[in-house]
Amino acid sequence: MTKILRIKPSFKLLSIAVITLMVLLFTQACKKSDSTDVKLSQASISVESEILALLPSEYFENGFSRAGYLEGDAEIYFTKDALNVSYIMDGQQIMEKGIPLNIKLTENRSGKKILKGEWDNQTAGDGIFIVYINKGNVGIQIEGQNGANWLYKAEAKVDQKLYKKLNKLFNGNENFKEENVISDTIKYAYINNIKKLQEARLIKSAEGRNIKMEVYFGDLNGDGEQDALVDYCIEASDEDLYAGGGNAMMNLEC
Repeated sequence: MTKILRIKPSFKLLSIAVITLMVLLFTQACKKSDSTDVKLSQASISVESEILALLPSEYFENGFSRAGYLEGDAEIYFTKDALNVSYIMDGQQIMEKGIPLNIKLTENRSGKKILKGEWDNQTAGDGIFIVYINKGNVGIQIEGQNGANWLYKAEAKVDQKLYKKLNKLFNGNENFKEENVISDTIKYAYINNIKKLQEARLIKSAEGRNIKMEVYFGDLNGDGEQDALVDYCIEASDEDLYAGGGNAMMNLEC
């Protein structure tokens, strides 16, 4: 598996990245406004600016890039004057930087609240800029426009307190539904207990064979509560491999 070379900007640059971005957005929003119209200026940057001010600076989780039929990894991060994308495509590491403009809180096709705006690319073609929240993570996605088939996205894991703030800003006070995010410590305890219970049920049918098991968490039914999904497999033994007679476990691999 190809590993992306991580290029980290300095802490000082990261600490002022989001503030710089807010200033750029404010400037764009006010270009066509009367400077004396204070209410209009405040309204144009309210919720969007609150969200932007809370965003992490680095997005190194679940990175993905696509250009045509080529796919690879991606990392996204803020620096002093831009939002940067580092990705690997066809074995080549490529860097791009740009500025998000005219960002508005809106909905995607599924009705999920997102921040969406223009991507003013300083290196290559312009595109669409999107910020979303998902299961305790904050994600940034940059994609082609007018039929262009390219996309970069990556996520940043944030603590529960910050995620709740962002969730409330995205969804508003009236429609806010707090999502139950489970900490890693609690997940670990749940996983151990779930595996013990599941193995106790499978021991008889396993007949001494090794049981492999993974537990995944997610909101499967959209009720805001975390559900557990157990993925298990009973490994074939050496005797199963040479049993013959149409034994279904002969070629089973976990």
